[in-house]
Amino acid sequence: MWQVGWKILLDNPIVGIGDIDIAQVWPLYAPPDWEPAGHLHNNIMTVLVTIGVLGFVVLAALFIKIWMEISRIEKLLHEHWFYGSLALAALAILAGFHMNGLFEWNFGDAEIIMVVWALVGMVLGAEKVAKQERLPS
Repeated sequence: MWQVGWKILLDNPIVGIGDIDIAQVWPLYAPPDWEPAGHLHNNIMTVLVTIGVLGFVVLAALFIKIWMEISRIEKLLHEHWFYGSLALAALAILAGFHMNGLFEWNFGDAEIIMVVWALVGMVLGAEKVAKQERLPS
């Protein structure tokens, strides 16, 4: 799958083939006896093929920024039992998401990515709530 993905990427390096089912272009690149695949069982390769190097750089920057923000929030709130634990859990889930993404297209699984986005939002919200709790009333 990665070899086929590499061939597709070399033909469409900047913006990829678009956010479409890879099975649409699969027959042009894969050996005839391979069943068409809609994704490449790897987040990096699938993102590179669908949205190209440009899209990959933007998406990587987004995840780096998310990691940096949650790390900052974890350092800020690490003494609070709930908010600190929530931020630490978010970092662990992000790490697990990206590790698993090396072997599966988990970015395309709604159940998985929804948990990632929800937890990111919860941590960002926890920082706001923690700041409000410290304000004098």
